[in-house]
Amino acid sequence: MLKESLNSPEVSKSKKKKPIRTKSNTDIKKIIDKNGKPLSKERQEQLQQLIFTIKKSFGIDFYFQKDKNGQVRGYGLVDHAGKIAFDGSKIMKLSELIDLVPTQERKPSPLDIYRDMISIAISTRKYSVTMDIRMRDGSTYQKAITQRQLAWYENVKP
Repeated sequence: MLKESLNSPEVSKSKKKKPIRTKSNTDIKKIIDKNGKPLSKERQEQLQQLIFTIKKSFGIDFYFQKDKNGQVRGYGLVDHAGKIAFDGSKIMKLSELIDLVPTQERKPSPLDIYRDMISIAISTRKYSVTMDIRMRDGSTYQKAITQRQLAWYENVKP
């Protein structure tokens, strides 16, 4: 009888297959997103889970290629059962693989309680930015806003 834990490998029923290890891939920490920043811990864990699921379900390993500085620049896939190796960029670009991992939904905003009562539109003119607020009764209000307020609004709108 086998005990299942994160530290012990899962053993398949067939004697020909090697055990699947659940240890994390340290190369995932070296992947950079499209903005040139390292992936967040949450994105790293999600990508690690995706890689583990593909390995567990299909027996396919991911190998990351790094440059001289240690940054991940690409990846390869190895299907041990079929004895085939693939260049990962021929299947899916690394940036697309990173984006394949689901992102977290937006955080709640103080504006959420008003979204049913009003509609907001941003108007950009030559030297100013205004917020047009339309009430449910049809009345409209205009308010000049700063660039900082515009940036905050763009980060919280649905």
